[in-house]
Amino acid sequence: MTLRPAPLLFALTLLLAAAPPVAAQGGAAQVSLRVENPAATERPDEIVSVDWEALQRRLPAARAGRVRVLDAEGGEAPSQVLDDDGDGTPDALLFLAPFWPGQARTFTVEAAPPAPVEARAHVLRDARRDDLAWENDRVAFRTYGAGLSALEDLVSSGVDVWTKRTDALVADRWYAEGDYHTDTGEGADFFSVGRSLGAGGTAVWAGGALHPAPNFTAHRILADGPLRAVAELTYPTWDAAGRAVTETRRITVDAGQPVYRQESVFESDGEAPLQTVVGLVHRPGMVTSTRGAGRWTWLSGWGPVGNEGHGDLGTAVLVRTDRVAEHAEAEDHSLLVTEAEPGTPFVAYVGAGWTANDVGGVEEWWATLDDAAERLAHPLRVSFPDDALDAQAALDAAAERLRPFLDRPARADEIPRSIDADGALDVSPSREWTSGFYAGTLWELYDATGDPAFEDAARRWTAVVEPEKTNAGTHDMGFKIYPTAGAGLRLTGDDDYRDVVVEAAETLLTRFDANVGATRSWDWGNWKFPVIIDNMMNLELLYAASELTGDDKFARAATEHARTTLANHFRPDDSSYHVVQYDSLGGEVLYKGTHQGFSDASAWSRGQAWGLYGFAMAYRKSGEADFLAQAQRIADYVLAHPQLPGDGVPYWDFDAPALPDEPRDASAAAVLASGLYELAGFVPEPERGRYVAAADRILTSLATDYRVADDYDQPFLLDHSVGSVPDQFEVDVPIVYADYYYVEALQRRLRLDEGRPALGAR
Repeated sequence: MTLRPAPLLFALTLLLAAAPPVAAQGGAAQVSLRVENPAATERPDEIVSVDWEALQRRLPAARAGRVRVLDAEGGEAPSQVLDDDGDGTPDALLFLAPFWPGQARTFTVEAAPPAPVEARAHVLRDARRDDLAWENDRVAFRTYGAGLSALEDLVSSGVDVWTKRTDALVADRWYAEGDYHTDTGEGADFFSVGRSLGAGGTAVWAGGALHPAPNFTAHRILADGPLRAVAELTYPTWDAAGRAVTETRRITVDAGQPVYRQESVFESDGEAPLQTVVGLVHRPGMVTSTRGAGRWTWLSGWGPVGNEGHGDLGTAVLVRTDRVAEHAEAEDHSLLVTEAEPGTPFVAYVGAGWTANDVGGVEEWWATLDDAAERLAHPLRVSFPDDALDAQAALDAAAERLRPFLDRPARADEIPRSIDADGALDVSPSREWTSGFYAGTLWELYDATGDPAFEDAARRWTAVVEPEKTNAGTHDMGFKIYPTAGAGLRLTGDDDYRDVVVEAAETLLTRFDANVGATRSWDWGNWKFPVIIDNMMNLELLYAASELTGDDKFARAATEHARTTLANHFRPDDSSYHVVQYDSLGGEVLYKGTHQGFSDASAWSRGQAWGLYGFAMAYRKSGEADFLAQAQRIADYVLAHPQLPGDGVPYWDFDAPALPDEPRDASAAAVLASGLYELAGFVPEPERGRYVAAADRILTSLATDYRVADDYDQPFLLDHSVGSVPDQFEVDVPIVYADYYYVEALQRRLRLDEGRPALGAR
């Protein structure tokens, strides 16, 4: 499944999952969709995007030219099958629908020919001028290619605005007629971008000066309506204050919207962060203003357009608030400045509104931008309402998927972890933090099936991890030993496993520092005393050792670590930092930030999952009410997050830069689901039911749309997990710990179905 959907203006790409409805398995002719508008604003013209592969799993007969969408009254919605990467394969089904604030609507998708749709979005290249132009039924823009040099000496990557007073598409006709600077009733090009950034152009920002790209040298038109048009521009290398820089710019324009999406990726010959800008050129009489409208910040210009008598023009750029480093004024431009490492996508939305068309004045323009910011901050939530979880069937499928690999020789330096760039099995030695999850998955499947073949394989893979019990150079002892020897002890009662658990806990305890009140994480690098949120997951080993020995020193350390994490790892909104660094002498906090998330201020998804799971477990073991309350706060933060997709499977970071065009993380989803089931056992209704329903939604998604193919020849269950995007390591691939927590979550769900606590042996 492609988990990098086309960028949306105000729509959430649907990658929704659940076990396919029985009818769909038999070749259903239709499937239901539920679409909810969570925003406190009306959406009169909104594109809904449904992942094509997810749709085809439920509606196998759907294909381009044979799929349509009906509303609850039987009216057909305008639709488009989108190929957004030019590979000839559909990526999404788009359809257009209105929504009141907070409204949820139901639609039916049928495998039937759609009605013709009037084009409302378009992109074209004018060969004579080498312009690229894009428009919808409200706005039109263009920019210049290198071929323009044959006609005039104009070097510019700025964005020109074509003011139009009609909802018709005009670009083809205006180019054909040749004189688009004269208004004959539909509008004209009064803006005259010249060598400026125009309305929404980009540049490198260095030394207080702009360093924009020259004209584009290559383009691709990836989609051309009728509802969405997509194009990609390539700019040649230029010098930006001594750095060689290139830019790739992707334009996405949707029907009915006053703004379009612009995603730029700047590459450079150096690794140091680049400051880049998106901006608006000043015009005589123009007034600029800016507002941080919640999650999005907009910068607006307003004033006369062209010669006197053509009315006023509003121009604007919108950038996510957490990406804005500053608002600057330079070279007769107003600018929003961002900073990121080369290769990081920079997304802005660019818009225009004209008093001769659909904007009555500046206050109405500002209200339009506030409305756009609200819609961007609250994507539509889309689901398949007929989906239902069959946890037993999913567990049975998991067992059968891994059964052919049970005879694989267990070697300490060849433990399955992921796959490499060539699709070959990526293995790790026992010293790696992931080494216990393969054996742990086999133990869980032995618990689920009672099949001795799984027990035998689990024992063999546990044996190769066991020597790690004395490795004092790692904080990940719980990840290695508790799913292996801990599970073996729980399921077999073997005293040898008891000894392994206790010895491993003794080793882990050597990393606890009473001055800090926590267990140290990494030993590498220049860290003083780092503690990562992941460490909450290693505390269960310590609690288990106290239960086995009667010595509470292990549990005391675990509880103290959880208290310290609770005190320092969480922001006011209950999202978690990944890393907190302490002074080991006095325990003072020196730094809070990230190593695997997008930024120090972002919410790395798997980190939020570690926290939820870890504090629910810590409450079970310690009885401290503060731990339960924190687990609930994390759960509520995640489940209410506007960027949590409708299928419950999060993006790798809730604040990733190019949402929704970012990888999902099935591993974070699996940890969340398992933690939610445990948390549900500690709270009353209606919270219990809400947490169970959320976990069910996640598991139904994983069980259908995130499984590896049936004929996949490597020992994994789930695809589409993320190790570390900043390191470009294990991105959108199977990862062994996703499988472990997925199977554990299915086990916990079955116990709830049977009226028993989510924890414990079957």
